[in-house]
Amino acid sequence: MARIDYADGAMLRVVVALACLGGCAASFRGVVFADRNGDGIRQSNEHGVGGVVVAIDRGSFVTTDANGSYTIDAVAPGEILWVRTPSGFRPGPVWRPIPSNDTQPIDLPLTPLSTAELASPLTFVVAADSHTTASATDPWDGGDLLDAIDQATSLPDPPRFFTIVGDITQGGTGAEIDRVQGVIAELGVPWIPVPGNHDWLDGGAAYRTRFGPDNYSFDVGEVHVIVWDTNLADDDQVAFFTADLAQVEHGTTVVALGHASPNDVVAEQIAALGVTHMFTGHWHANRRIERTGLVEWATQTFVMGGIDQSPSGYRVVTFDHGVPTIVHRERMIAPHLGATMPHADSCAPATGFSILASAALDATAPAVTARIDCGPEIPLTAAGGWVFRGDAPALAAGTHSLDLHAIGQHGRELATQVAFDVCAAPASPTLAAAWPQVGGGPTHTGASPTPIATPLQVAWTTAVGGSLALGTPIVVGTTVVVAQVDRGAGNAGGLVALDLATGAIRWRATTAFPITAAPAIDGDTVVATLGNGEIRAFALADGAPRWSFDLAAGLSSHETAQWAPPTIAAGHVYAGVQARFAALDVATGAALWIADRQTKNPWLGSLGAPGIDGDTVVASFSRADGTSAWHADTGATSWQVIASSTSAVNAAPVIANGIAYIASASGDVSALDLATGAARWTRRITTDGFDWGYSITAAPALAGGTLFVPTQWGALVALDAATGTERWRVTTPGGPLETAHYRSAQPGFAASPIVAGDLVWIGRPDGRLVALATADGHEVWSTSLGAPILSAPAPAGDWLIVSTYDGTVHALAPARAEIPGPVMACPPLAPTTPPAPEMTGGGCCGVGGDPAGALALVLVQLLAGARRHARRAR
Repeated sequence: MARIDYADGAMLRVVVALACLGGCAASFRGVVFADRNGDGIRQSNEHGVGGVVVAIDRGSFVTTDANGSYTIDAVAPGEILWVRTPSGFRPGPVWRPIPSNDTQPIDLPLTPLSTAELASPLTFVVAADSHTTASATDPWDGGDLLDAIDQATSLPDPPRFFTIVGDITQGGTGAEIDRVQGVIAELGVPWIPVPGNHDWLDGGAAYRTRFGPDNYSFDVGEVHVIVWDTNLADDDQVAFFTADLAQVEHGTTVVALGHASPNDVVAEQIAALGVTHMFTGHWHANRRIERTGLVEWATQTFVMGGIDQSPSGYRVVTFDHGVPTIVHRERMIAPHLGATMPHADSCAPATGFSILASAALDATAPAVTARIDCGPEIPLTAAGGWVFRGDAPALAAGTHSLDLHAIGQHGRELATQVAFDVCAAPASPTLAAAWPQVGGGPTHTGASPTPIATPLQVAWTTAVGGSLALGTPIVVGTTVVVAQVDRGAGNAGGLVALDLATGAIRWRATTAFPITAAPAIDGDTVVATLGNGEIRAFALADGAPRWSFDLAAGLSSHETAQWAPPTIAAGHVYAGVQARFAALDVATGAALWIADRQTKNPWLGSLGAPGIDGDTVVASFSRADGTSAWHADTGATSWQVIASSTSAVNAAPVIANGIAYIASASGDVSALDLATGAARWTRRITTDGFDWGYSITAAPALAGGTLFVPTQWGALVALDAATGTERWRVTTPGGPLETAHYRSAQPGFAASPIVAGDLVWIGRPDGRLVALATADGHEVWSTSLGAPILSAPAPAGDWLIVSTYDGTVHALAPARAEIPGPVMACPPLAPTTPPAPEMTGGGCCGVGGDPAGALALVLVQLLAGARRHARRAR
């Protein structure tokens, strides 16, 4: 039991009276000392550190005297003694196991920070869910954890610490922990382990033996950090926060690091105790969650793609006077540098233009420069996302060269060159049917009535200031609207509207929570879904707010994650979270109906928009609830199908001719009777697919009796819509990002296709937009847009609007100037690492088509590894 005293009327002190279990508790003593030579053994000149908290697991808490001495009671061997590292020392768990039959003094070493470390910003890096396995031969190998951590900690000043907030390993075995510790041994910054449920499959025995306590705390600068075990019962979690924070000065900024998002009751209790900021994982998705007095950020998976289709990544957090600045970075499979504007297959204006480059190397924005025709360097400035911008001078008509150079922290460096032409601009678009929502309409067939002829050239390219991921562009009249996502703090993204003819930004609507999915437009109203469960409407003309509806009101935060786009049909907006579905009037936001749902497993809402045909709505809500149909006017359930082929669905349903086509996480595609839910056929199209694999996340397209299904596991597959028979499949090379779940470097299509005439248009992860023949899948035409494409293109008459992940929107028109001629490679201004072959443009003399490309890639990897190890040795 606990005895609670109020000392001096100011500090709550918790002293745990430990009962004897099979004998009286043993007392342990020792000294907490400043380990100046780093050997872990106290020398005569290494003084004790007074006023430091020492604890045994979640029980006894004592404070060292002025000489650093402590005395503490332990119940039994197996408990862990740890010291709360004070500010000014290397943060992390300093610990020793309680020995059996031995009460010798246990001294605990603290490593003082250097003057430079103390002067550095209070920055740390948060990753989550690395799921490292014991061997690289495992089907899921956990990826290159060493390279991922090296990228994440490559900052101008080393971060104060690096953490993976749980599920560090796949199964919590000693062999898996060995692999992690082998990586951590090379880490040049403090390592903060946090236990997850996968690390706890043996009850935490291996974890505690190797990583130490599962609950501990430390101080870094002005911030108190608590690591807590979310595998514990709720009351035990709160009890640890209570005991730990009893000895923290009121008003201190308190950051909690845990694996699973706590339920709302626990979150409210620990917020009341003083926790102000929380970082978690577990969801395999990127979220911002607000409770009273507490903001939580859930970070997606570190080396594999997230369930929410976010690329593997992490957060870089800097505190200044208690206020955090949070930046999201992607874990790069390969460093990236691409020319976005001018475009190699297009015309640049003779009067001058903006140079746009796409660059991402590691955790820090690189320094990027450009040269035109081997001229002087032009510094490019960061313009949001991966985009860097500069101004080009007026140029004469004809072929020119653009050389780009990017250098990041610790020697990461890339260079590339493209040839481009200066010539006349394409004609204005021929406007036809609008593309007002994902898939073009409420049935999401992804088919355009207007053919789009090849070849195309870029009419304009616009940087919108941040990443563009799931949200395909939406086009109505002369306006394009895109969702720009903020995966850092989560409150700086929103909607951006552009002029269709010129690409000029018309308005921007910033939202307090991320919009990751495409909006939908009806008349003069734009409707978007926010990550916290809100549905918001804006004026199409100027982005002014129209109305807001909170789908999450009164629900648990675990049941209200929202990534799916809204669907509009017959003047009503349809949207849902795991535990609620609603139909709203598009003009006013008034509810036509609201249906609360009992969800079996609220883990992560579907990414798929509801599909609507006539009076039937088809939707999926969460992993275990299958797919169901609802009456569009009443909200009554018509049918529900729970099977592996209809569960964990992230792709929007496609509806045509009385059939709903459903693509599941397992890689199954099913044709369900729209009236009854009965299966007409089911076909698995990803070998070894499984429900947690999420091998299909993007919606198929349907035209001419063929269903075109994109998979994250390598292929776009064409199926006969009547029988499910496979007609053809094409594969894709990978790109610099990883979006596939339970794969660490899997090439695949994250974007949905569209069909226009006899061509299937789809974006690839390497940044190429390709046009494939609907009949047999052969490539008719392609062009590189300079950055990964993770969302569907949108037709605008005979134009095509494409967004790329770096943060740019491109309009492509059916006109093209002469193909640029070859240019000579410019001599470098400084030594550069040879770029990987996929990073180069077209031309001669080292400008694309380099036969030594494979060797260049090897050199990139070897040089990067050499720099990495040299940096750690310093």
